[in-house]
Amino acid sequence: VSTQSTGNVILGTGTGPLPEPLLNGLDSDGAVIQSIKPSEDGRGVIVRVYEPYGTKWEHIKLSFNDTICRVFETNAVEAMRKSLPITKEGSERSVGFGLNSFEIKTLYLEKEPVSGQTRRASSTVSTPSPKKKFRRA
Repeated sequence: VSTQSTGNVILGTGTGPLPEPLLNGLDSDGAVIQSIKPSEDGRGVIVRVYEPYGTKWEHIKLSFNDTICRVFETNAVEAMRKSLPITKEGSERSVGFGLNSFEIKTLYLEKEPVSGQTRRASSTVSTPSPKKKFRRA
């Protein structure tokens, strides 16, 4: 794994490429993007941000391009979602949030639906049921 520092954002190479550049930056002196990956449902991107210095930060801004239509704070398994307000400035969009000491925050960035697709009206997504049930022997 190789990493490259560009200002406040540390970029690394992973196992799978994202289809297009989505993020424009992270505006914070105390937050680091830990990972970026496609969401499990295929409709967005998961961004994990963490605070590595043991300090509480109240004003962190993640900016992204205009292909993102909604942003949610979610848990590690992408099950529960809380909508975050998006600020729009031209073709750039951003979301603000805070981090506690050593906190990891998982954000779900939902992309605009491709022509012919529709998106759910609800901002709460239920946990999918397991595909395989296990029995104790």
